[in-house]
Amino acid sequence: MKYDLVIAGVIKKNAGRSRYGIVLNGKASWLSWKSFTYLCILARHAKIVRISWVHEDILEPQNVARCIYALRKEIGVPDLIENDKHGGYRINPKYTFKVTEAALELIERG
Repeated sequence: MKYDLVIAGVIKKNAGRSRYGIVLNGKASWLSWKSFTYLCILARHAKIVRISWVHEDILEPQNVARCIYALRKEIGVPDLIENDKHGGYRINPKYTFKVTEAALELIERG
């Protein structure tokens, strides 16, 4: 199956900063740790927990809007992440995606 988004979990070091890999529409992109973490949490809830909307309290209550804004900007596809105007966020269901084991392991290790 071809996926629109693959959350790979590959790490690239650049000038002392780590970036975390995803593939979106066939193009590799590198995210900050915070953006990568948010994306993995949203994906994990959609695929494993089977809860599509993730409330901001699960993510980080104080900075969620700013971090989601940064994630959308880093990804370059604003409609990939939706919000329900009540503090809930999810990956837009029109996108197919998968999360690799490596990505989940990175998140669990923190």
